[in-house]
Amino acid sequence: SDLTNPKKAKIGAATAYDNYVRACEEYVRRARDYGRCLRDAPPIAKTKDGKVDLDKLPKCKDGGRREFGDKYDAFIVTSNANSFPVAFRLAVAPCSNACTGAAIVVPGYACGRHSAHVQLTLDGDTNTTLIDVPAVSTCMCDNSANGGGLPINGVCDCPTGTVWTPATNNCDVPPT
Repeated sequence: SDLTNPKKAKIGAATAYDNYVRACEEYVRRARDYGRCLRDAPPIAKTKDGKVDLDKLPKCKDGGRREFGDKYDAFIVTSNANSFPVAFRLAVAPCSNACTGAAIVVPGYACGRHSAHVQLTLDGDTNTTLIDVPAVSTCMCDNSANGGGLPINGVCDCPTGTVWTPATNNCDVPPT
């Protein structure tokens, strides 16, 4: 489904989830049938330690090994083909920190990186994902300033040992 379109994504996710659940239920049904077949195996198919020798196991009444394997394969294919995204919104405060410093060439805003751990729990299984919002900066420093034109933490300062000189529009070593 088109995950960029929220309406289509919700419909596609619901269909994918339904397909996944159906495949799970069919697989569990066949797994139970196969387990019953192994438990009911005739004595000729059992080894001395009570395990079942699959080469000696006759065909099961309700399908057998082949059908169980086919249902497992179908379950895996369905699972891989039908992801169902979980939509959520992570709100990050708007960037409103004005850039500071003497070497600003283009005024603007700068904000640091934001990270958040998002925890999703479904039927007791928890998955934690790190969501990372990168730093943003709309201001520019003079190329001679720290960061080569980029503010550091929103600050356009001259490197240590230099000062902003308005006459040259540059960070210069002060006259001695």
